[in-house]
Amino acid sequence: MQSFSGRLDMAVLICSSSLRFRQSLETVLSAMGCASAASVGDAGEARQQSSTQRFDIAIVDDAFDAQSGIDIPMVRLVSGSVTAETDNALSKPFRPAELAQMLTIGLANSGSQELTTAHAATP
Repeated sequence: MQSFSGRLDMAVLICSSSLRFRQSLETVLSAMGCASAASVGDAGEARQQSSTQRFDIAIVDDAFDAQSGIDIPMVRLVSGSVTAETDNALSKPFRPAELAQMLTIGLANSGSQELTTAHAATP
């Protein structure tokens, strides 16, 4: 597995209906030195968390309601291939270094919800 050697100094909101997936992402983000991470299981929780806490970026699972009403940059985690039309997405499964890169790109482009580079995971 490709490793990540750095520190992600950002607050991340994890949006997934799967508790197990959210817990896995929290573990990965913690290992990458993420400043803080919170996870939510539905759109209502996402709106509530983002209204009471500041997040730099959200990681949104493809099974999560895309119309969650949160107004922060997002990286979508998708099953299957990433195409030019899904330029703010990362294919599952992914490596921690790939996730870190997408989060960094998203933070750098924080004035926009559109990320400019796509990275598909390699098996």
